[in-house]
Amino acid sequence: MKRIILLFNIVTTCMVTITHSTNTPRGINPFGNKLYEVLPNEQNLVFSPISIHAALSLAYQGSTGETAESFRQNLEVPDTNQNAEEYKNFMTKLNEDGDVTIHLANKIYVQEKYKLKDDFKSTVKNNFFADGDNIDFSKQENAANTMNTWVKESTGGKIDHLIDSQDLNDQTRAVLLNAIYFKANWMIEFDSADTRVDKFFVSDSESFDCEMMHQKDKFGYAENSELDAKILKMKYKDERYSMVIVLPNSHNEIKELENELIHTDISNLTRRRESFCDSDAMTVRTVNVAIPKFRLESNLNLKQPLTQVGLGTIFENGEFQNIVDTNETLVLTKVVQKAFVEIDEKGSEAAAATGLIFEGRSLMPSPKKFIADHPFIFYITVKFEDGVENILFMGKVTKPAI
Repeated sequence: MKRIILLFNIVTTCMVTITHSTNTPRGINPFGNKLYEVLPNEQNLVFSPISIHAALSLAYQGSTGETAESFRQNLEVPDTNQNAEEYKNFMTKLNEDGDVTIHLANKIYVQEKYKLKDDFKSTVKNNFFADGDNIDFSKQENAANTMNTWVKESTGGKIDHLIDSQDLNDQTRAVLLNAIYFKANWMIEFDSADTRVDKFFVSDSESFDCEMMHQKDKFGYAENSELDAKILKMKYKDERYSMVIVLPNSHNEIKELENELIHTDISNLTRRRESFCDSDAMTVRTVNVAIPKFRLESNLNLKQPLTQVGLGTIFENGEFQNIVDTNETLVLTKVVQKAFVEIDEKGSEAAAATGLIFEGRSLMPSPKKFIADHPFIFYITVKFEDGVENILFMGKVTKPAI
């Protein structure tokens, strides 16, 4: 059996909120929630659902039989033609000029003397904007360096090593890469003069010092009784992008919050208040905000988590006959992602890489307080015309560091 590898790189700098729209591929948000549930329960976490979903969707385009059906069901996507069309619309929208820097890129490397099948090559080029290059995987070090250079360039230099040379050998036939890079300034920047060292409480009994950014201004704000949490939405200069922070009311309730959020659509959390009775909905109001500066990095081997969410078949059946023009059986052997996010007074920067080897308005109430001095969940999202929040990045901060 010959091998395919999927690899993902993600880099993010700024705060972003992403939801689903008619311009975005179906399944990204629910897939992200399912994956979050089974990822390692580390102190800090950042990953990009869109990067993983995009790379797996590339593989879906070249799959058949039970493998294709597993992709369709577990990624919650339509048939391959519609999935490809949705990604074309989404990537076209992301590439529009705006006040953020965002780059979602795909790349396919194929073993020398092999070629991509014509239909697959046409689909990934026209819909996923992915180019294919030949490479000699048996020259492991050179091949890894070539691919890591592409990853570094595609993530603004934030991720410079995704593929290890030992991941490759003379049986490797294809590597599918996806990278996303995001950098944006806040619509309302923090004044660095107001940043000071405060306590961050890991629990009621444990705390440490960290740099906290402070400001008072108008933001999207909600108090959600079902989650027992506060929600803050901070926009970037390009108002389609936001960062959403969900903060439990207690220092000790991050696990309970995680258990609830995996069953919650982020678009529901950020919905505008349409009636007085909708007390959990979001309004725009004056908020005293304090959030930590932080920088997170994650390195995730996704084979086991993907198996846990129902995608084990894609590693077993070898039904990828529509990728490479060969009679060999191609088997997906590895899916990895590296992700990065940094938040400061100016905004956010984030990146990720994945690889597969194969508002409302209110009156003038008193200011609310949103003091993120204990563990919280965050999302970076994008919202297009249909008003759905699509998740670009999501993660957990339990111990901020910069």
